[in-house]
Parts: sequence; C-alpha cells; structure tokens
Amino acid sequence: MIAVACFDEIDSLPPLLEAEVVEIASVKNEKRRREMTLTRRLVKKLLGHGVTVGHRRNGSPYAVGFEGSLSVSHSRDVAAVVYDPDMATGVDVEFPSPALQRVATKFLSRNELQIYTGMALLLKAWTIKEAVYKAAQIDGLSLFDIHLPDDVDEAVATVTHCEREMRFDLQFISEMPMITVAKVCADD
Repeated sequence: MIAVACFDEIDSLPPLLEAEVVEIASVKNEKRRREMTLTRRLVKKLLGHGVTVGHRRNGSPYAVGFEGSLSVSHSRDVAAVVYDPDMATGVDVEFPSPALQRVATKFLSRNELQIYTGMALLLKAWTIKEAVYKAAQIDGLSLFDIHLPDDVDEAVATVTHCEREMRFDLQFISEMPMITVAKVCADD
C-alpha cells in the first residue's frame, strides 16, 4: 500500500491526534514540522486515524500496533508512505538536484557510473539505492553494497553484504518527483 501527497493536499488527509500535534509543535525547524505532519497524516490515510508512528533505535519508523514494514520519504513538499504487512519495504522521493552529479562517485560503482548518466538516470539510481537501503534494514550497509541493474529498465536490485545476497523488487511510482519503492523479493 502506498500513499503520496503534497503539502497542498494536507487538508484532505486525516487529522493528527492531540499528542501528535503537541509532539510536532515541539520541533523547532518549521520544514521538519511540515514533513512530520504530512507523513503522519499519510500514515493515517493508509492505516487508519488512530495509528501512530514510532521510531526504532536506528531511526526507522514503524506503525504502532502493526507488524508490517513502514517506510516514509519526503522531498520539498511531497511525501510518500509505503506499508506492507508481509515484506520489508522502502520508499524514496527525490527531485532533480545538481548535487547528485557532484556526489555520484560516493554512491555509484564504476560500472554504475557508466550506465546511470544524466540527471534522470542519476535520480533513478539514487532513489533505488535509498529505497533498497531502507528495505534491507541492515545496520552498517554501504550504498556500494546495493547493486543497481545493468539494464536501466529492469526492476530488480541486489544487496551483497556479509556473504549474503538479497534481491529487491523495484516499483517506479513517478518520474517527477522520482518515487521508487523497493521490496524484498518474496523468495529471499
């Protein structure tokens, strides 16, 4: 299940609980307050008005009282929330940025740098790696442990970490902003 919204649509989303309003009001950064408000209201849209969001020690979110996998992402005034009751999942939302070109060598292998060229493909590569990183739920995972498909139209990425390999199904929700969802393959 996925929900996507921009801040302009916030009034169409379920309201926050009073405790959430108080918690968010205590955050000093206005941008962060807006992001928290939008993502929490999207969680309620997906899972019900009474659902609250908690955070694990590593910072990853979870829906209190739900066993499944919850992932959230935001960029500018757009947020996406993904929930899967059975499979580990991750989502990333990003807009194009010149910074991606400057830092590409920090997250792409030599081979990936030759395949994922130009802003659109760099953006796709970044969102794949971020979504897979969230879905993998492996402490200490490097973005270089996440391997992009050699065919840019393929929808499977892999993670190799500590002599273990995992595969992730990819779903591309939108190109602008780029929204990518990664889920652990059912047979892994």
